Amino acid sequence: MGSGHYAMYAHLAPGSIPVHVGDYVRQGQKLGLLGNTGNSSAPHLHFQVMDRPSSLDDTSLPFVFDHMNLEGRVLLDLADMDENTDKKISMPMDKKEAKPLIRAMPLSRDVEEFQ
Repeated sequence: MGSGHYAMYAHLAPGSIPVHVGDYVRQGQKLGLLGNTGNSSAPHLHFQVMDRPSSLDDTSLPFVFDHMNLEGRVLLDLADMDENTDKKISMPMDKKEAKPLIRAMPLSRDVEEFQ
């Protein structure tokens, strides 16, 4: 991303990524398809901005999306989320807070939709 900022997209479907290291990408360009890699019960994306190119030794940096839709928030604590994941059980969601968000950063346990 430049200026010592790196973006990580985790759990994209293998073979679905049309861009390569060093490519320039533009807003709205498809970077890949959601996958179901790792220990998960459904396709999902982990995204973060960080200060170095390794998610094992980085500091996460704040970021915002221009617009997204908050679909809901997962109601479980982390231990229960892990248990549901292990058992391949869907996560219960509170949809009462569903709304469009402008210039916002997604929070832990938020479920967003992007267009």
